[in-house]
Amino acid sequence: MSIFEIMERFFVEKEFPVNLVGEGTTLSTTVQGDNGTWPCIAQAMEDRGIFLFYSAKPQNIPEERRPAVERLISVLNYELLIGNFEIDASDGDLRFRTSVDLSGLVGGDPQAEGAAPELIERAVVHNIMTMDQFLPLIEGVASGEMSVQEGIERSGLRTTSWATDD
Repeated sequence: MSIFEIMERFFVEKEFPVNLVGEGTTLSTTVQGDNGTWPCIAQAMEDRGIFLFYSAKPQNIPEERRPAVERLISVLNYELLIGNFEIDASDGDLRFRTSVDLSGLVGGDPQAEGAAPELIERAVVHNIMTMDQFLPLIEGVASGEMSVQEGIERSGLRTTSWATDD
């Protein structure tokens, strides 16, 4: 079974409303968390054996607030053990990415392949929970209603000595 087939089955079984994007390696969905609603993308990179899952902030970061948000997500990324926030400096598109290397688990031994859905579920659940946890902080800094330092302090993560205010 391919990564795409495994991820598609996962999303159908978990009753995610998914849409096929492009040529059959990507699915899109929308997630409702406690702190907002946002679009998500699931992607199978069959040739590399990788499953990727992205949560995207619904609105791009305004150009004048990007440096502050970049500082915030630098601190968040430094402390996060799984996944990372990333921002496109050209347009302010912000997303959280988790990935799983499934090479060796798909397209071969059915017993090994049985682990793939659980790994996909862990990546998806962790991604959604992380985005939901930090979305209010990112939006607060993006709107200018919260300083970078306040966002860091509210994150609940251990802060570093180089984390400075905007």
